[in-house]
Amino acid sequence: MALDYDGVDDVVSHGDINAIDGAANLTIGFWINWTTQETNASWVSKVTATTGIEGIDTEEAATNAFRWHVSNGGWNTYGTTGNIMVAGWQHITLYYDGGGAANADRAKVYRNAAEASLTFTGTIPTTIGSSTEPFRVGGGGREGVFANVDIGQVKMWTASLTPLEIRQDMHSYRPVRRRNLILWSHYDDGIQARDYSGTGNHGTVTGALTEGGPPQIPHPERFMAQRLRHGGLGLWGHRLLVK
Repeated sequence: MALDYDGVDDVVSHGDINAIDGAANLTIGFWINWTTQETNASWVSKVTATTGIEGIDTEEAATNAFRWHVSNGGWNTYGTTGNIMVAGWQHITLYYDGGGAANADRAKVYRNAAEASLTFTGTIPTTIGSSTEPFRVGGGGREGVFANVDIGQVKMWTASLTPLEIRQDMHSYRPVRRRNLILWSHYDDGIQARDYSGTGNHGTVTGALTEGGPPQIPHPERFMAQRLRHGGLGLWGHRLLVK
């Protein structure tokens, strides 16, 4: 399941997640059902909307591209993708490692676990700026523009995941890495947006409605029940042993 955002004022606020403030490492992964470009629409963010910008944001750019902002005192520090977005469900991973030697080492974007080429503006900082702003999904951001999209399976770590971890997590309902996990909200519990990471960063849903999510990720308990109904056969035709 996922949440459907209307592009007008729908948003989920997970509160002020302090672990993001001053972080030198961060990875955010989520599934998004995208249709058409909306200039400056924000998907995920924790950023101030004043001068001396602090925080993180994603903004849709020209045509089928978007910007991955990582800021600490200035707004013009971001990487812009090429025209990688297509209509339909796709998995996006936003990667940050402030210890990287150059921009290309510090900020990366993966679409369906494949690294995208970025064009950089400014210098990506060594740490993320701090603010009291909430972590928002579906809209808001620095420009205050909301996105007309579906988003589900949001996971976030204060770690820079490896390409292998990113690929594995794309296909996993549960996080493949629990260490440094600060948010796991799959949005299939009605409109509660609960956080199952154990850190208590539960979300407050405003307007967004439950929608069918990415078909690539079966819920593990539902998957098991379906297999049992079909004679207890596993993924490769092996019979499951249930004790």
